[in-house]
Amino acid sequence: MGIDIGSMTSIAQVGAPFSVTSTRQRLGRSGRREGDAAIMRFYISEPEVTPYTSPQDSLHPELMQAIAIVNLLLKRWCEPPVVNKLHLSTLIQQVLSLIAERGGIRAKQSWEMLCQKGAFTAVDQALFIQLLRCLGGQDLIQQTQEGLLLLGLKGERLVNHYSFFTAFQTPEEYRIVTHGKTLGTLPVEYPLTEGLYLIFAGYRWRVLAVDQERRVVDVERAATGRVPSFSGNRGWIHDRIREEMYRLYLSKEIPIFLDAIACDLLNEARTNFSRYGLADSPLLSNGQQTLLFCWKGDLVINTVLVQLQARGLSVGRDAIALIIEDAAPAKVLRELRAIAAKPPVNPVTLAATVQNKMIEKYDQFLSEELLCQNYASSYLDTQAAWNTVSELVSG
Repeated sequence: MGIDIGSMTSIAQVGAPFSVTSTRQRLGRSGRREGDAAIMRFYISEPEVTPYTSPQDSLHPELMQAIAIVNLLLKRWCEPPVVNKLHLSTLIQQVLSLIAERGGIRAKQSWEMLCQKGAFTAVDQALFIQLLRCLGGQDLIQQTQEGLLLLGLKGERLVNHYSFFTAFQTPEEYRIVTHGKTLGTLPVEYPLTEGLYLIFAGYRWRVLAVDQERRVVDVERAATGRVPSFSGNRGWIHDRIREEMYRLYLSKEIPIFLDAIACDLLNEARTNFSRYGLADSPLLSNGQQTLLFCWKGDLVINTVLVQLQARGLSVGRDAIALIIEDAAPAKVLRELRAIAAKPPVNPVTLAATVQNKMIEKYDQFLSEELLCQNYASSYLDTQAAWNTVSELVSG
């Protein structure tokens, strides 16, 4: 985080990292003295597999994710930059900052500086004008007769507050309520929709309603399903990492950097992977649930999740699997085939089915139309999801 804490002998990583890039950065904090090696030790907690362990947990996904990331690190691969996101929340901050810095600026000049020549290259003039009108409608900005953009009253208050200078924020805290009783608060990183299942206070809950303005989630206890022990780390996992995990399950190789216990857990994970027949089918029946293993990154998984929800299924996610409640594998397969039978859906149209799209700091100032465009650019990849679903149903 930019803090210089001097030379270190080794780095301890507790839990699986979520990206090769972050792992490389952390590893680089050690071995800075001439002649010293860069050392990183991973500490992974995995559950003992019993007859009551969920299939997902018996695959030891956290260990497999850590191994996959180290393998890719040794192959000198890292996540490529993502260039197609709109980042409208940050753009709002930059527009207001530019106006405050200059005391006023023309719309065309601000677009040229921030978008045409700046970092927001995915935002064209038409979209930028739409954003400015949205900000003007909420009194964040105003325009003089000469065409100069100025801060509105609401914009003045926002810019003059110390919190304005950070473009990012921690996940929104939602209050979890059941039958009028508050259970507590939960930081929400993934979009919540009705019918989604979440883990809270050691139990599985079904989302009944989401109030975005009041940040309240109404839930009821879910009778089916067990609580998973691994929910993943913050950050979205790239396709390449999950593909490497899948390759590891199929392989017999034992990485030289594992200790004895990690080797035993790796073999156990492979045995369970084979026992569940996941090399032959992505669908696995688990009581009243069907588990769907896509072996793709979070962008694809989230897109498939939203598509299945839009088709009326109750879908949640748990680390490496999508969890479809009260649906047999045959029914899920029919829905997947129906998705694959049509061309990829328009991502903005699909985004309209997601209720709480206010994820980033200044998303609250976006109109529903802009929220859909922004969400689609950051959290949906309908073409990649269609390709994945087509491969799953044809296998």
